[in-house]
Amino acid sequence: MRSKRSYPALVVVLCAIVMLSACAAATAIEEITFQSGDFTLAGDLQVPDGGGQHPVILMVHGDGGSDRYDWGKYRPIMVRFLRAGYAVFCWDKPGVGESTGALDRFTKSSQRAEILIDALERISQHPAVDRERIGLWGISQAGIVMPLALTMTDDIAFMIVASGPGMHTLDQGAYLEGQLHVCQGHSEEEGRFVEQYSAAAINTTSYEEYFESVTNLVQLGFRSEDSITPEDEWSPVRSRLPEVLFFNPIEVIEQTAIPVLAFFGELDKQVDPIQGAQAYEEALQKAGNQHSRVELLEGVNHVLVLARTGCLGEERPTVYPSRYLDLMEKWLEQLLDEPAGAGGGS
Repeated sequence: MRSKRSYPALVVVLCAIVMLSACAAATAIEEITFQSGDFTLAGDLQVPDGGGQHPVILMVHGDGGSDRYDWGKYRPIMVRFLRAGYAVFCWDKPGVGESTGALDRFTKSSQRAEILIDALERISQHPAVDRERIGLWGISQAGIVMPLALTMTDDIAFMIVASGPGMHTLDQGAYLEGQLHVCQGHSEEEGRFVEQYSAAAINTTSYEEYFESVTNLVQLGFRSEDSITPEDEWSPVRSRLPEVLFFNPIEVIEQTAIPVLAFFGELDKQVDPIQGAQAYEEALQKAGNQHSRVELLEGVNHVLVLARTGCLGEERPTVYPSRYLDLMEKWLEQLLDEPAGAGGGS
């Protein structure tokens, strides 16, 4: 068995290899700065070998602080995009690297969608970019951000979703809470109970249902008795939090005709991969989307890296399964054979 201490050295070697590959695949790397409201964003546009205009992929981060390469984890993915003939644009998140500003805790998804729209507008003006073929790749929280952006523009030509939720943000949080308990040694059944009762407490408009749900969590030992809000102090969660937290991306996917490729990791403990894959399958079928594909990848975690358990805190090197990278590259190459705009809008 490989010890955990060997991982950092392996990661350094892998990162060095992919950094060299990325440099070889891109003939030009240009830093681009753009404004979005009070935010100033800085990122890199990488252009593949060959002159003329290129289709471009805007890479959309998940939650948390990430720079324009997500500290190196995006580089193997970027190599495949460049090799398929696509330019790549990704930027430091607000407050990270050379980007300024701070995202609001509760409305960050809508703020990030606005940033994405402004990034699209900025990159569409670049002479090396084919503005009819601007697509998105995004992971985790980007599965909320990108569908929000689809409601704001018709200029997105295709989309790749990695571990995007098939439910609204707070229900996703309930799934995460349940899986955290499973990772702490509780049974899968207990984890499902935690998810069920947590989701019920979030979505109900009835104090009686709220009280029953939280009481069940207390009895199971997952909440303390003082966590129960008295009735005279209680109000439905939906009345207290921004509506964007209840935005369900599947309602947008049900109306999306652009090409969509969606990946889910079998061991994902943050976004329900089974529910997510099924929700995307059904939504794309409802949309009559003929340019879509949904893949559930075995043996990978939330960020689609090879893993043993998928639990948060599990130390794993950034090794993506070849199936994930190969499918994306092939899918993108096939898109180039279709006329620009063939997928339609949303």
